[in-house]
Amino acid sequence: MGLDPIGKYVQVQGTSFSAPIVSGVVALMKGEDPKRRLSREEMVSILKKTATYDRLNLSKADVNRYRLQKEVGFGTVVDAPVSRPSGIFAKTKPVSAQEYFFGRGLVNADAAVASVRQK
Repeated sequence: MGLDPIGKYVQVQGTSFSAPIVSGVVALMKGEDPKRRLSREEMVSILKKTATYDRLNLSKADVNRYRLQKEVGFGTVVDAPVSRPSGIFAKTKPVSAQEYFFGRGLVNADAAVASVRQK
């Protein structure tokens, strides 16, 4: 969310908004791990496990758009590197409508930091 000129919230999206938020949460997580016990992979795993789709609602139009996109193959992700020597790609796996529109969900800073504290 962002603020418009008269102080009302407006919805924003994209990596230019999400990257600084996730970076800030990672900084908070690292602050709770001063001895750097957790690897990069463990930090990413914590972010994914603590993310949520709570309060992220799809409109009827979004659900219909997703259904149509899925029918033509856009509702899938390739579970393989971008290019393989053989030129053959692995089978795609479908993603949920929520993941299609919202990625992994909302980062939960409290839960992520608490998870680092527990390790």
